[in-house]
Formats: sequence, structure tokens, C-alpha cells
Amino acid sequence: YACLFISCSVAGNKFESEVQTKIKTLGDSFRIAEGLRAEIAVMATGKKKTVLVVEDNELNMRLFCDLLDAFGFATLQCRDGAKAVELTRQHRPDLIIMDIQLPEVSGLDITRWIKDDESIRGIPVLAVTAFAMRADEQRVREAGCEGYLSKPIQMRSFLSTVQDLVSDRKVA
Repeated sequence: YACLFISCSVAGNKFESEVQTKIKTLGDSFRIAEGLRAEIAVMATGKKKTVLVVEDNELNMRLFCDLLDAFGFATLQCRDGAKAVELTRQHRPDLIIMDIQLPEVSGLDITRWIKDDESIRGIPVLAVTAFAMRADEQRVREAGCEGYLSKPIQMRSFLSTVQDLVSDRKVA
């Protein structure tokens, strides 16, 4: 057994919790801590953060949504990039996870359309792509994405990046 001390800030208020639990590995402690941090945020605000996942690959969609659900996020799914802007306007998610290589339209083009729309431009976009070259990251940033991860994703960096992006979002 181990004792985890979890601390997080929500809307300027600090919340702390101490949990005694059985932990086999360091990875277990990270997963438990992140899950608890997400639950504390939900309890403090009374609302789960919502993430729109724009992804055409079914396995990747399931991976992203399962991870997000497990760590206290609500998810919306969009397999058709052309509908992503409409869903963003309709639901106003706290974060958009955008696959860059979509069949009909580039995720970079969708990101530009979102950033060109004054009513939704403040929603952060996390690009996920199989491209991993420095020039690719530069193109992603120039399109307006606030975050960038290459596939295959690493769970820890994925969750950390998601948490950072939804925590940094300024409420309009």
C-alpha cells in the first residue's frame, strides 16, 4: 500500500486529497493520481471537461476516447472532418483533438477554419499525427494548433498535454 497526495487548482481554488491505495508500479500511481485529479476538478466545478475527438481511424478513436473517459473527461466523436467545425460551434468543447490526416479534408484546414471563426477560436486544438518531423510540427503550429503529439501516442504525455490545454483555456 502507498499513500498518494493529490493537489490541483480549479478556478483559483486549491483542492487536496490524500488516498491510501494498493500500487504495484509507478505507472499505477500516475494513473491513479491523474484520475483523482480529474475527479477533484469535476467535483469542484460540477462539470466534466468535454473533448471533441476528430479521428477517422476507429482504433485511434477508441483509444483516445477510452483514455479520456477513464480520466474524467466527456467525449464527443467526429469521424468526418467536414462536420468538425459544425460540432465545435454546437457543443463548444473545452478541447479538440485533431487528426491531421483525414480522408476528405486536412485537419490543418479544419483547424484554420476553427481559428478563423471568432466564436470558437479560443478552443485549443491538439494535433495528433503520424508525421514526426520538425517541419511538420511547425506547419501544425502555424495552422493554429496549441499542442502537437505524434502517433503512436504515449499515454503519460497525451494525458498531461490534454490536462495542460484544458487547464490553460480562458473562459469567454
